Amino acid sequence: MPEIQSFLKPFDFGKQAREGQEFISGFAGAIPSIRGRTEAELGLPELRQRQQRGAELIGGLQTQLFDLPAQVQATTGQSLVTAPQLSRLQQVQAQPLLESLGRLSTTQAPLESALARTEEIAGQRVSESLLPFQLGFNLLEQQQARQFSGYTTANQLELNRLIANQDFGLRTQELAIKEQGFKNQLEQIRLTGEEERKTKKAPADLGTLFKSIFG
Repeated sequence: MPEIQSFLKPFDFGKQAREGQEFISGFAGAIPSIRGRTEAELGLPELRQRQQRGAELIGGLQTQLFDLPAQVQATTGQSLVTAPQLSRLQQVQAQPLLESLGRLSTTQAPLESALARTEEIAGQRVSESLLPFQLGFNLLEQQQARQFSGYTTANQLELNRLIANQDFGLRTQELAIKEQGFKNQLEQIRLTGEEERKTKKAPADLGTLFKSIFG
């Protein structure tokens, strides 16, 4: 009996992995430059430095105020200082610290707001810049689903033509079954990625997200 050659081409899992890794490499390489360029354009590094310096100064003043009573007590030592006098000394020494703290707090509040707004804008711009990668990722998912199911773009065009001509014969049914297989595979690929992301505690960055899907 002659050997029957299968008309189905085995799914190339190695090719799938290579395509996924190539996509991830390109994506991962682009993220730092996109983020760095966007943040530099918005002046985020300088804003962060100013916010950090202000927070450190405020923290230092608050520490000095907290330690002041003990310092005044230690300074007076064995002196015959009454409680009201001690309180007055503390108030006098605390006054310039409180004034400085008030000025810093006044300037720090709008700086914090500006930083938060700029961080949000930067995140939006980075997300917009990464849209081509998201589209590419979606296309890669579809390509893999087509390879696995055997439902080609040509099959889809043929099915569309048959349906448009109201031809519901055996060929149309065959293609409809293949189309459903393609949709099932695509959904499985996406569900697998979603499950992986849940298992890995939903990575916050897209690079880790893609790696969780391709392994």
